[in-house]
Amino acid sequence: MKVKAKNIAKIIFVFLTIFSWIFSGWPQVFNFPPKIQVAQAATETFTTAGTFTNGWTAPADVYSVTAETWGGGGGSGGGTIKYGPGGSGGGGGAYASKVISVTPGNSYTYVVGAAGLASGGAAGGNSSFTGNASVQSLACGGTSGANNGGTAGAGGTTACSDGTDEFAGGAGAAGAGTSGGGGGESAGTTATGGSASGTIGGTGTDGTDGSAGQLVNVVGVAGNNPSAGAGGAGGRSGGSKVGAAGGVGQVRLTYTPITIALTGTVTASITEADIVTGGKTIILTVTGDTWVAAGATFDAQRQNIIDGIDSAQAESTGWDTVVKATQGVSGVVRTSDTIVTITLDAFASYDITATETITATIPATALVGGNAIVATPTFDITAVEFSSAIEIRAQDYTTSVTTIAFPQGTPETTVSQPYNNIDGSGNPQTFGGAGVAKPVVTLYNSGTSTLTIWYNITTFTNGIVSSENYLVNAKGAACADASCITGSVTFDADTTTGTTIATGVGNEKDLYLKAILSAVAGKSGNSTLTILGEAL
Repeated sequence: MKVKAKNIAKIIFVFLTIFSWIFSGWPQVFNFPPKIQVAQAATETFTTAGTFTNGWTAPADVYSVTAETWGGGGGSGGGTIKYGPGGSGGGGGAYASKVISVTPGNSYTYVVGAAGLASGGAAGGNSSFTGNASVQSLACGGTSGANNGGTAGAGGTTACSDGTDEFAGGAGAAGAGTSGGGGGESAGTTATGGSASGTIGGTGTDGTDGSAGQLVNVVGVAGNNPSAGAGGAGGRSGGSKVGAAGGVGQVRLTYTPITIALTGTVTASITEADIVTGGKTIILTVTGDTWVAAGATFDAQRQNIIDGIDSAQAESTGWDTVVKATQGVSGVVRTSDTIVTITLDAFASYDITATETITATIPATALVGGNAIVATPTFDITAVEFSSAIEIRAQDYTTSVTTIAFPQGTPETTVSQPYNNIDGSGNPQTFGGAGVAKPVVTLYNSGTSTLTIWYNITTFTNGIVSSENYLVNAKGAACADASCITGSVTFDADTTTGTTIATGVGNEKDLYLKAILSAVAGKSGNSTLTILGEAL
């Protein structure tokens, strides 16, 4: 809420220049720094054979997964001919890996390949994961070994697999003599699985080792999970010896949620006055992704980043119409692959009547992963509550003032002896030592708490003043000459003087003013000053 007490002062310049003043107050802000949550990588592994339609749901903030798949391992052959060869080993399942786009909250289908069947039965099943736009990571299963030294199982091939990275499974070995052949190793994540040799199962990579071929009268050994080929049964001297099933396939999903943490000085009790003054920072820290490359690529995204920082409100002089519309791209700096710092410009016309909540949505084009991400947390800009407790008084610190006037001046010169309607032109602003210097007006805080003194001076009509300066001095303090009035006025903006005024008699302040005239002559004009009291 804004409460204003209006006092009008006439200021005479070349041929007549009128300077009107309005005195009022200013409000305060509350904001609580939020906690920041850092994204953590996660892995989910699926080893139960079957098709799971919509079996996996993408967690919050997850936009892509690395889908690794291993096909099922081939089963092994048996020994069914008396004193004949043992069964042949099964082939290991293939491996495929691909980064696949997903959407948080959506569900996706995955398939874990079944184990290949024994004794020349069906091959190991294919494993797959299907993401957005039907993009798949698919790894083929190994084939099963035949009975009695027949064809050994082949490893799952890359030809039928679908991945950015693909490796074939190791081949099983044929049964020989009265021994079964070893099973092939499943494909590794960086190399083709090792093939079996005789009774020795395939090995040598980070895949799953194949099972060993068995000696006479011993049944086959199941393939190790995930995806290894089974070891063949030994030949028989009595009853038939059956082969074994291969290892079940596997699907492994690895993902890192992509988050952007919003920190910086905007999260620490920011007020509308901070936006007016400028210099506050928005720091955007990416986890799970990186900003696009520095240089021209990133520079082309700076305006897009600004455009994505949006207010939930729609005030005519609020964030969207003032800050977002005019913030300079030079304030958007890529400080590392994962951090962007935005330093806000000063926005003199920013003026809100209620708290604004600001959300930063980072455009997909600004991130390597190509996903639009909402930064967390939001931040609030609080409207300041005004006080009307600061009174404008004459040089006696008692009588209220209604007008201030400056004497005439030559164009492009400084006018530094204004006077108020109570003290008159015979007692203008005067310079000198302590107890001698006299301000144009004095300020008195009639309230119950200390206030910070702010002002708002509108631009002079008719362009008669090019700039203006002020000084808020301690009561009765020295001001030797006009050079002591150094505070540069920002026109058309609520601006802090940085000076506080305590309540009651003895704590008054002296206000000195000077105006620098423009080249305009023969004109009169006016301006409005609002004195603002901000509660501490």
